[in-house]
Amino acid sequence: MSTAKNEQKIADRDKAIRKVLTMVLHECAQRPRDSKKRLQIAEEMSVHAGMSISKAMLDHWTASPTIDSAHSRFPAFLIEPFCLATGDDRLQRAVMGPDLCRKVRRGEIAFEADELVQQQMKRAKR
Repeated sequence: MSTAKNEQKIADRDKAIRKVLTMVLHECAQRPRDSKKRLQIAEEMSVHAGMSISKAMLDHWTASPTIDSAHSRFPAFLIEPFCLATGDDRLQRAVMGPDLCRKVRRGEIAFEADELVQQQMKRAKR
């Protein structure tokens, strides 16, 4: 792959991750019952990650990419703390890739079907 194509692929991936981060943070702030602002999410991420995460860092990671974007990319080791703090797994799913997403979804469907069967069996015993 040429350098230009590779750089474009990296830039596209970075943009997609920033978009998911921004969307999840926005929706967290808009939730009617348990809304969370960036500061609270940063604090919760700090607890889960075992390191200090600030609101400014979240702002930096969600800002429009610049020429120096490589220094402001969201670190992969913070994906799980982010998802735990927000209660939203879309970032994890975004980095999995389509094949793994399909496998996970199949597993979720099988789990949901099993739960329905278990509920029906409990009702039938009554």
